[in-house]
Amino acid sequence: TLTNMKQPSVQKRKLILTMLLILLTGPVVAGNLQEEESTVTIVGATLIDGTETEPVKNAIVVIRGGLIDCAGNRQQCLLDPDTQLIDATGKWLVPGFIDSHVHWQIWYDDQKLLSPEKAAAAARVYLANGITTLVDVGGQRWVDEANRQVLDKLQESDQPAPRLFYSGWIDRKVIEASDSKDAGVIASELLIRGNVGIKVHNGLNRQDYERITGVADRLGYPVYGHTYYLDETGFVNRTSEAISAGVDGIFHVLGIPPASNVPPLPAVPMENWQAWWLAGAKLWLHTTDDSMDELIRQMLNKQVWLQPTLITEYTLIQPDHFRDSPNWTYSPATWEELRLGFPVFEGEDLAQYRAAYAKMQLFVKRFFEAGGMLVAGTDGLPIPGFGLQEEMRLLVEAGIPSQVAIRSATHHASNAWQLQDQIGTLQHGKVADLVILDGDPLVDIAQTKNIWRVIKSGNVHDPYDLLK
Repeated sequence: TLTNMKQPSVQKRKLILTMLLILLTGPVVAGNLQEEESTVTIVGATLIDGTETEPVKNAIVVIRGGLIDCAGNRQQCLLDPDTQLIDATGKWLVPGFIDSHVHWQIWYDDQKLLSPEKAAAAARVYLANGITTLVDVGGQRWVDEANRQVLDKLQESDQPAPRLFYSGWIDRKVIEASDSKDAGVIASELLIRGNVGIKVHNGLNRQDYERITGVADRLGYPVYGHTYYLDETGFVNRTSEAISAGVDGIFHVLGIPPASNVPPLPAVPMENWQAWWLAGAKLWLHTTDDSMDELIRQMLNKQVWLQPTLITEYTLIQPDHFRDSPNWTYSPATWEELRLGFPVFEGEDLAQYRAAYAKMQLFVKRFFEAGGMLVAGTDGLPIPGFGLQEEMRLLVEAGIPSQVAIRSATHHASNAWQLQDQIGTLQHGKVADLVILDGDPLVDIAQTKNIWRVIKSGNVHDPYDLLK
């Protein structure tokens, strides 16, 4: 499998960049992994540590100084009577979840500002759902200096919150608006500012990808994102070019159909975005097992991971699934507002979209079975903070084993963002991010919603208290 992804080329360069940033701007707060002072011992739960090892029943997890000191059976880990004891008998223990595809602008007001109160409330919602780490892939365009300061202060405070990381963002508009007009120069600037990677987006060509990945590889950071877009000529799929140029990860299975023998598409005005969305999805109806396998071979040869974001498509094909959820109470938007900003397909269009979704599910399954690494992410949909467990459920529905679905939101996500030395698994020396579940997620993946306690950096939280 691709569980062990390619590592940063020169780890020392990351250290040099970090030291330079500290000298220029002071300590980097957002996304730091500084351990908290705490000593906790959890006993009795079944341990699912995020690796490929079998679950350990009646396990012991010892947390010292915010780090995992020991996680295993009673022969491996000694019970320290002087620590805070948590009896989790009959429960299940998994690593803290990582939603590596969020957009903080979902929480902005009409002036595109994030208030400290809204940021703190949003952070509690994410943490209550077991999400101990967030990666914002909205990019520099949205997490601007003012809003970044709000989030940095939240991280500095004693308020409960996941740790936060941010992506740089490069698309054709960003390049054209820059002084250098050089994608590689922009990538370097974004990484020096402390972003955890570069998200590529609309309008890029192979030369752009090569310049971005060349810089990112030298500095030891990943590149990922959209490899398709729409323009006046139609639906443009540059996935194969991006893979060849060295992109590390692909977002959104919707836009990467390896279609063949596609009939001429009807002309659709660019402003009719619903029609274009449907046209892109319908390209999946022209894929075959062979064309899927060829794209999968390209991805595996270059060790490219996939973040399907199936929840986006599921929201379209099952529009009423989330309508009556009580969790809209915690959302910055209502169900009606979401529907106004989302395609609404009916009749034959809906039937074709569902058929296309079945093809996407098949591709995800074949990608996994071939050895590909899946990474869970939500795009912030449909209800921010409540979507990651739905994405894991949809992966299982697509034919992915429950334990792999859990790894997609833990170990695989930490690998994709090259954070695997700190988070993603419950092993000695890792940051103590854990979720204690009331039910067995390997029997029913929906049990990942049934959270009893969340532990972030050794600090224990009751999800019900967080949501009050």
